Amino acid sequence: MKRFLLQARKVTMSAATGGAIVAAMAVVAALAIAGSGVISTPAFAQDAGGGVAASDTAESAPPAAEPAVQDAPAQTAPVTPVVYSTPGDVPLPPEKFAGMRRALVFNHFPNPVSASTDPDQPGFNFWKHNTAIMSETDDVTLEEAGSYIYYNDQWNLRVTFTPEEFAGMFACPNALMKAGQPYTWADNWRTDERLYGGWACYYAIGVTASGERVYGTGPLETTGFYYFGEDEWVVNVDSSSAGWTGRAKVTSFSIDGTIAIVSGSAVVKGTDVLRGEIIFDMASIASETDGVSQHLMSADFFEAATFPYAVFKMTDPVLLGEDGGVARGELTMKGVTKPIDVSFSRLAMEDGESAAGGSAGRMLASGETTFNRTDFGVNYGSTRFFPDLRDQAIADEVQLRFDLVLERE
Repeated sequence: MKRFLLQARKVTMSAATGGAIVAAMAVVAALAIAGSGVISTPAFAQDAGGGVAASDTAESAPPAAEPAVQDAPAQTAPVTPVVYSTPGDVPLPPEKFAGMRRALVFNHFPNPVSASTDPDQPGFNFWKHNTAIMSETDDVTLEEAGSYIYYNDQWNLRVTFTPEEFAGMFACPNALMKAGQPYTWADNWRTDERLYGGWACYYAIGVTASGERVYGTGPLETTGFYYFGEDEWVVNVDSSSAGWTGRAKVTSFSIDGTIAIVSGSAVVKGTDVLRGEIIFDMASIASETDGVSQHLMSADFFEAATFPYAVFKMTDPVLLGEDGGVARGELTMKGVTKPIDVSFSRLAMEDGESAAGGSAGRMLASGETTFNRTDFGVNYGSTRFFPDLRDQAIADEVQLRFDLVLERE
């Protein structure tokens, strides 16, 4: 299995030339994958039966005779909207593989795959990956292969391949898969003028020398983001902001304020934010309530003169997305470091078009966290240390929130 995974990664994906481009693009179009949102006329939905589009045969078709009487315009049936979503645990149709043993293994690399562009073909997005298949224990002769795409809350059969087609695409002579030998479709690409993501699931059915029918499946995720490699993004401190809220312990009184961001950065690869850091200026703590700012910067609270900065660092990667997510990390304040989670309501590129491999793209991050100030030695007004404060007590929890604008370095 390890050799199989490595084999899939070693394949170099290069564009086909001449007539091969036409064939490859036809296959890619047949494998177009659904993305997020609702699109009323998706390209793949217009040819769900796998037939050849009229434009593909227009040059070779004989001219039609001039009709004696002009026909009335044909009525066009309305197109049912296609709703894209994530499959979750929804399985492929079980009747497809009823009574079969799972013995074939798929591997896609990379998976998930993000979009890229090609200067020779402006206006198009490419999801470049390869697909490998292997029979683990038996020699297997392929009977059928193909792929499903996920939309309208179910897997929908998109295309099937004959053994002859499979043999050519996967460089598998006679469609006979030798046990333990990976076979790779190197240029299994998707292309589209639109930038959208979705899911496909490849399948294969074959028969062993003893006559047993076996199968395998392999899901593939494509994202609605461009692949940037591993790039560093920096916080534009002039366009970013942070605020905080402190509350009384036993009354509804609360105080809001601001705090300046000194700097920040994030390392992004594909759709993953691998690392991130935000540095706050503790000497900038401000509130419109009289006397609060200076008191918060004093030794009673955050001792800004001695500990001028607070730092949040991510410890685990987090996925980019409009719905945000949770970033696990560490907060260092007053010389003390504690684990903390930051909830993002948004962590995404400003828009796919502006981020298309250029310097104009921006990443937006909006998040908040609540920390216990006494964990960092900020004990003033806390009933943990002064139990008799009654209505003068200050809550231990402090809410910190921020809106960041990051730009490619």
